[in-house]
Amino acid sequence: MSLLIAVGQGPCIVGLDQEGARQLHTTMKPRDHYCSQPNHGNNNLNFYCETCSLLVCLHCTTATHKTHTVKEISTVAKTHQIEITGALEDAREVVTKMTGAMDENNRMIEQVEISKKNASLSINNAFETLQQRLEERKKTLLSELEAISLSKTTALTL
Repeated sequence: MSLLIAVGQGPCIVGLDQEGARQLHTTMKPRDHYCSQPNHGNNNLNFYCETCSLLVCLHCTTATHKTHTVKEISTVAKTHQIEITGALEDAREVVTKMTGAMDENNRMIEQVEISKKNASLSINNAFETLQQRLEERKKTLLSELEAISLSKTTALTL
């Protein structure tokens, strides 16, 4: 969020990030900022023109901004404070929900990893068992082959 302020040589944009808002709050006092319009003297910027999004002085409210929606800066500040407080509460609620969702997501990821590890162990165990059985069967068949070969060789040589 940003705020357009008319001070000094003309309008400037003040960013309202958290630090900027804190600096604006601590440094911006009506007596510190004066209207830059000629013939308005050093009038304080005590009003906010909602139409133009500018801080203006009392003379501006009756001249250039007389047909605009103008409010006292303290009223606008209170309204914005209420809106920002509401938005902050909403944001905190969203953060709480998102944190809960992220925690649940992390638990699900851990569960997937545990399931993967268990499935991998089962697969490895099954294949090791199959390999052992195949190796045993191979030895048995080779032994039987050797016995048959020996008996035939012996029978042929007699």
